[in-house]
Amino acid sequence: MAPPGVTIIPFKDFKERGIQMFPENDDIERDGLGIPTIELNKRHDTDQCKTETKKKKKAELLPIQKTLSAPGARKEWWDIWMETEDSKLKMTGPYDPHTSPLDRLYEAAADFRKTRTWPQGPTGIATSWDQFRLFIGLLSNTPVWTRTDKPQLEDEPESSDDEAEFAKEQTIEAQTSRSGSKRPPPPRVRARPPYALYGMEPIPVSNDQEVKTLLNNENVRREEQMIEFLNDPELKMRIFLSSYMRKQGLIWTDKNLINIPRLVEFFVRFLIRNRVFPEPDFDRELRRSLAVIELAEKELILTSKIAKQIPDDFSKACFECFGRKSPDVKRPKLDDETTHAKTAVDKFEDEDNINPDIEAVPTWAKSEGWGLNSDDPDPWAIPIVDWDPIVKPSLLPFLGPTALPITHTSGIVECSVRRVKSYSESPPPATLPKSALTKEEDPDAVEIELERHFAKVVLSPWAGWDDYSDEMPHMAKPRILETSSGPIHENPRPHDPFNDDITLLVEPALLPLLSPGVGLGGTWVQLARIQDLGSDKRKKKSKVTTRYWYIDELVLTLPSYHT
Repeated sequence: MAPPGVTIIPFKDFKERGIQMFPENDDIERDGLGIPTIELNKRHDTDQCKTETKKKKKAELLPIQKTLSAPGARKEWWDIWMETEDSKLKMTGPYDPHTSPLDRLYEAAADFRKTRTWPQGPTGIATSWDQFRLFIGLLSNTPVWTRTDKPQLEDEPESSDDEAEFAKEQTIEAQTSRSGSKRPPPPRVRARPPYALYGMEPIPVSNDQEVKTLLNNENVRREEQMIEFLNDPELKMRIFLSSYMRKQGLIWTDKNLINIPRLVEFFVRFLIRNRVFPEPDFDRELRRSLAVIELAEKELILTSKIAKQIPDDFSKACFECFGRKSPDVKRPKLDDETTHAKTAVDKFEDEDNINPDIEAVPTWAKSEGWGLNSDDPDPWAIPIVDWDPIVKPSLLPFLGPTALPITHTSGIVECSVRRVKSYSESPPPATLPKSALTKEEDPDAVEIELERHFAKVVLSPWAGWDDYSDEMPHMAKPRILETSSGPIHENPRPHDPFNDDITLLVEPALLPLLSPGVGLGGTWVQLARIQDLGSDKRKKKSKVTTRYWYIDELVLTLPSYHT
């Protein structure tokens, strides 16, 4: 029975009114008719206040959380680290200077990991940290062996002390389910060993002592790596941020080129700030390594950008005009061309004779018969392929109707690694000499026109660039390729690839990507004057003394500190 003054609505007459999203002044949840709601005796998982009351307001966000939650805002992991890097939370130690430097390095690396929040997801920061620890000896490459004195068992996943250590250092809070039970943290992915260890046969051992010897040898190797790092951190950083990253495939992702230098900079500054090595020699060498790291932050990403933009359209137009000169580009023989053409014709005739009764090419007239509307597609028509025509690179957009193909040809072809010595934009037109008009094509006028339109990049030889890594022996020394045109006579003097600079012509838009000292490896082609080739004696003094080059192929980009 209903209380006095209360009318109970039958269920069949009840209409859902919903819940008010915005509360009144009393902050009470009400339905669509303004009637306050009440709690049920039995609680359910979905029972929650659906009105935006003050009681439901979220806790105040931290400054970093506010930034990350703002629409369209995104902070990089290094910006988040930098905000608290100099705070007392990042101060560790003190480290006993009387203990072994190796022990202090190991302890400091563990503290470095524990005193910061590591970004999750596809950033790969934790993986990069593991690769750095492997390189300097803070992680071991557990040797793989097989016991010859015991029956072979099924393969079991290997583990190491480093994994156990990492589990202790894990600072990520365990996820909590709705029921309140804690979930264990996800398993730690083991660090990928260097590629040089892939495919190696397990070492046969016959007793426990031989296993112990293997592990001891690995520990000795680790200690030697750590000692090398402490004795010359600048050299080790040069190697790690150049040839080691290349060998381990870390350079093929732009995020690694950006993240890894910043990561190791945080670590080195952590060592300096916390006075892990107060000894003057150690401290001085660590500070010197920062110069290499800062250079890597600038140049590593440039190596990727350069590789994506070179050869530029001007160079492509040149090898479209003069042909490719790289060692792997070979011109097909005439008889091969004839054979391929004959095969294509025979194949076409065979396909055409499969059903000669079908007319493959329709006429222009349309059928007026029943069942065929004029808007319907003709089933016998040749399908129209909406492909844009292939536009080949051309000199015309740059130089207009130029005489360059008449006055110049490809000259010396050099395959080498060179470094950027200098670069400059095209000079003001008023500073360039003027060539008098002649009845015949003038190479001076052509080269002056090239100077008006293109920037110049001077490349110097880079002898010994591969001394430490020995990763590309075929490019360790410069070579003059057989595709060169010649012979080149005394004027200009013969080209010396070991000592002479070359001047590339490039589009001005490429200059912001360059930096002095950056290495470029590839095939360079000289724009030689036809009058300089052969035995033509009718030569006049040139107004342009520099012989320009273009890029036929780029296969390698290196930072200036490459080691």
